Amino acid sequence: MPSDRKILRFGDIVDFVSDKTGTEEAKLATYISTENMEPNFGGVKNAKSMPERGSVNKFKVDDILFSNIRTYFKKVWYAKFDGYCSNDVLVFRTKDKRVLLPSYLHNLCRWEQFTEFSIRTSKGAKMPRGDKDALIQFEFYLPPLKEQQLIAEFLNNLDDRIALLRQTNQTLEQMAHAFFRSWFINYEPVNTKQKGKTCEGIDYETALLFPDDFVDSELGKIPKGWGISELKDICLVTKGCSYKGEGLSDEEGDLMYNLGCFSDNEIYAFNKVKKYTGEYKERHEVIEGDIILANTDITQNRTMLGKPLIIPFTDKKAFISHHLFKLNLKDVLYKNYLFFALKDSLFRNRVSGYAIGTTVLALPKDAFEKFKVVLPNVELLKKYNNITSPLLKKIELNSHYEKTLSDLRNSLLPILVSGKLEISNIKAAA
Repeated sequence: MPSDRKILRFGDIVDFVSDKTGTEEAKLATYISTENMEPNFGGVKNAKSMPERGSVNKFKVDDILFSNIRTYFKKVWYAKFDGYCSNDVLVFRTKDKRVLLPSYLHNLCRWEQFTEFSIRTSKGAKMPRGDKDALIQFEFYLPPLKEQQLIAEFLNNLDDRIALLRQTNQTLEQMAHAFFRSWFINYEPVNTKQKGKTCEGIDYETALLFPDDFVDSELGKIPKGWGISELKDICLVTKGCSYKGEGLSDEEGDLMYNLGCFSDNEIYAFNKVKKYTGEYKERHEVIEGDIILANTDITQNRTMLGKPLIIPFTDKKAFISHHLFKLNLKDVLYKNYLFFALKDSLFRNRVSGYAIGTTVLALPKDAFEKFKVVLPNVELLKKYNNITSPLLKKIELNSHYEKTLSDLRNSLLPILVSGKLEISNIKAAA
């Protein structure tokens, strides 16, 4: 440990901001709740609404927002604007920027030692909350201001590169989903041709693949010549393996895709894949390109239930846990179409209505198998695959690179903040 680092208590140099105001005053401002903070330090999204009554807490640029409910979700955000937050979000503010930089405080709050301390000292069983009095007592080594700046700049640069990759992937996904909704939900090319107009945004040959009229069906008006099918007719559903805890391993074993893989807004299952040394059956195995589906949700807001992911390339044997379904397609031609059908709001709404259970929500197989979709002609499915497959491949490559950078950041952050590695050593190696 460098001699110029001081041992300090968190509460000595950090204020726990309590600047309350009524919701009426804050109505037109940006509002952040713990539900709108992304897990695993994924940032925030603006809340759609704030409570009609009660109070909210003000925060300012450079404050650190820390979700105080179930702190193991690791919801931490460095404020880029002024706004208001729920009372379940702690607002940390450095007392003196000449002693502690806000950007360094942000990384300190993402340090595993701080997170583990907050979990260990939380109060409550069903919904544990961080204990402010305990957090004040958290001790850490504080480097000089210049080193704080270098560490924060290095780690934040990695954050920016990760954020750019995520933003790029969101754009690519939106493009693929936009085609899906235009062609297979809103039937925009069919509507255009029915009116005798030229289809814009698609070439002449693609336009020929769409009919110019609709017919009545049990699902309402659908393009002439298209069919209706239950999903069980185009894929078989397999539930995953009920594994034993003693088979889990940190070092070795086959890959086990599990409910934790669905914690982020992803297309490919890169995150929180576990290793397992126990037994499982061949029917539980998955390979590159397989679609998996979450059949369980512990969040109560149904955001994970029925969510699909794609298995990325791996050279290791892999399988799924019992909290997941695997979809065995009868024809790979349906893969891209089916994946975006499962991500669409029509399916998501059906899943919400079929959820069973109280504390833990579950999705029965028939909720999926009996879901009806409108199927276009084969040539149009091929055309959709030609458009979306390169987009999905680019997303997979970006996700792989993002995971590499995230792993690098997550491995360097604790040893930099703890003082076990000096930032100058990294700069020299680079």
